[in-house]
Amino acid sequence: MNEIEHIIAKNEEIWTSTPVSLTVINECETRLDLKFPPSYRTFLSKFGTMDVAGNFISGIIDNSLDDLGGGSVLGDTLYFREECQLPNNLIVIQADDEAPYCLDINNGDSECVVVCFELHSGHSKVIASSFLEWIGLFVLGASND
Repeated sequence: MNEIEHIIAKNEEIWTSTPVSLTVINECETRLDLKFPPSYRTFLSKFGTMDVAGNFISGIIDNSLDDLGGGSVLGDTLYFREECQLPNNLIVIQADDEAPYCLDINNGDSECVVVCFELHSGHSKVIASSFLEWIGLFVLGASND
């Protein structure tokens, strides 16, 4: 996470919200009826949410669960569950109309793999072994374009 913090500090195209309290993180988990992996909890507690060159990493905006719009892990996950039959074991970390990126809480130990879930077919493909690996690739890849 320190390398990611360094990249954020020197890149003007990366925006982050405010840190999120553990109380709000726990409430979000309760509403989604699941537990976030430790690395994602750390991301939320440090950054809240993130925008990298116009691409949002879903999180918690301004330490509040009230904003369920784009970029909200609660709003994005609930939307895809209700409208697209997203399985309950997936947590949307980047919304996409055809294939959102998700943490799969059924796949991994305390950390979860990141999958690209194809809405039309219901198939998922592992694209990173953890949230930290995915965000490292996402931040590094987007910041070098």
